Parts: sequence; structure tokens; C-alpha cells
Amino acid sequence: MQVKRIFAHNSLRNFIYFLVDEGKKTAICIDPYDSKIVLDFLKENQLSLTEIWNTHQHPDHIRGNNELIQKTDAEIRTPQAAEVRTFENGKSKVLSYLTPGHTMDHLCFHLYENEQSKALFCGDTLFHAGVGHCKLGGEPQILYQTICELKKMIPKETNLYVGHDYFETNLLFAQDINPSNSEIDSWLLRLKSHQSFVLLNFEEESKINPFLRLDCEEIRKNLHLDKNASDCEVFCSLRTKRDSW
Repeated sequence: MQVKRIFAHNSLRNFIYFLVDEGKKTAICIDPYDSKIVLDFLKENQLSLTEIWNTHQHPDHIRGNNELIQKTDAEIRTPQAAEVRTFENGKSKVLSYLTPGHTMDHLCFHLYENEQSKALFCGDTLFHAGVGHCKLGGEPQILYQTICELKKMIPKETNLYVGHDYFETNLLFAQDINPSNSEIDSWLLRLKSHQSFVLLNFEEESKINPFLRLDCEEIRKNLHLDKNASDCEVFCSLRTKRDSW
């Protein structure tokens, strides 16, 4: 099962993802922002769309659903939390996790290939160098709990396929709150020379994402928090600061 990523070139900087079975020439689309982009990709690669999965119900993640249903044989079959989807080639499976916080109905999809963890489709739960906001039906305390669970569950080598490209802005915020972190500086330099979008695994992410580094003394100091503040308090303070940054 191959993962294909397409940038939507919209103001919200959405990514659209495909799980492609080359042998059967079929594809599953995750979060189809734009039906034309999806249909063009299918035509170019001679693929049939079998299913549409949505990480959550915000308009930019379901925008292409209706037209795709009308023009293909695809069904919206978003897996339920903890459901295991095993593909017919026998080598791939997907687990779906309920990951509330950005929205209460948010799901993440975890792809395994030959029993090895390969990809986590994060939607708007986890971004490169950040996490999703909680302004539209979310709750930061619940998002904190979700991120804690993902840290426990997701192997460090797992690639993170995020819902939007907010990497540079998130890195600049991370640099502001954690200025001594040389890993952040390195990524900002690398972005200047990259011709395509980057892809980080969970281990790389944990070195630069302030929402995964809640015990960092520098972050806590720059948030002006009491030294006895809980990790949840640090997380929520980070989210509030990022909202107005």
C-alpha cells in the first residue's frame, strides 16, 4: 500500500492523501479538500476510488465528498475508533483511533505494512511543530490527553502525515518559545532549501514540537508558569499563546 500526498494550494494549506493499491489499481482518499484534484490524480494514475475517509467534519476536510460520491463508486466509510482495516493484499492494515481535542469526533488513521508501523494520518490533531487549535468545538485539556496517548502508542519511526502545511509558522513559534533548541534552527534553515514538503517521523517531531516537550524548563519559563505547573497546564498555556501569536 503506497501513500501519496498532494498539496491543495489553498489558503488553508490542506494536504490530501491517498492509500494506493498498485496491484488492484484502487485508492482510498483521506480528507478530500478538492474533488477535481482527486479526480485528476485518479485519472492520471488510472486508479479507481473505493473509499473516502475523513479525519473530522470541518468543511475543508470533507469539501470534496459529495462530488466524488456522484462521480465515482466510492463510499464514505470512515472507520470507527479502534477498528482494524486489513487490505486484501494481506500486508497492510489500518487502525483508527479516536483522537478528540481539535474536535470531539476526530480520528487518526495508523498504517502498518508487514507488521511495521509506517504512517499516522493525523488530520488536525498533530502538526509538524504544533497541534490543532480548539476554537471550533474542541477542548485543549482533552487534546492534551489525546497527545499523551499518541506519545504512548505511536512508534518513533512512524511518519506523520499532517492535515495542513503549517510547518514554517509553527517552527517560528517554537523558536520563540524555545530559542535554545538547535534542532528548530536546523529545520528552519533546511526549509529554505527544500523544493518539496518535508516529512517527519515521531522521533524527529518530539525534538522540535513544544507540545511534545512539556517538561522543558525554557518553555515553562517563557510561559511564565509556576515551576509546579502540571504538564496539562503547560500544554494549555502553549495553545493559548499560539492562538494569539
